[in-house]
Amino acid sequence: MNENTGTCRFCGQNRIVDEKYKKLPGEKRDEAVTNACTCPEARRAVRVKEQIEKARNCINQLCGEEAASIGISPIKTEAIEQMYAVVDSIANGNLRSATLQICSRCKVVIGLTSKGTIKVKRTDSKTHQLEE
Repeated sequence: MNENTGTCRFCGQNRIVDEKYKKLPGEKRDEAVTNACTCPEARRAVRVKEQIEKARNCINQLCGEEAASIGISPIKTEAIEQMYAVVDSIANGNLRSATLQICSRCKVVIGLTSKGTIKVKRTDSKTHQLEE
């Protein structure tokens, strides 16, 4: 294979790559061709990749450092890594949804909607109680 072509990793179709990809290593050219390929497997892989990226962004907004900007305390990095693993499993069809109890007052639900998108929901409950 020369520097002008790349191969779809699913169907094996060779394509000429855009000028901006010609100087990249072979696997990067192949990735660009796979992302542009119209075979069903490549289209699904692109959808899964985009779905994971969007869901991880939602996790970062609700639970990561970005949460502080909306008045929510961030969650520990280890728990966020677990949420990423859940998102990967949902996007790849291994799970439909999962609920993570982060602490006694914080719960995160990650699940697939009927539209095929991944929804991330964080619930923080504050309880105030007095006893005489």
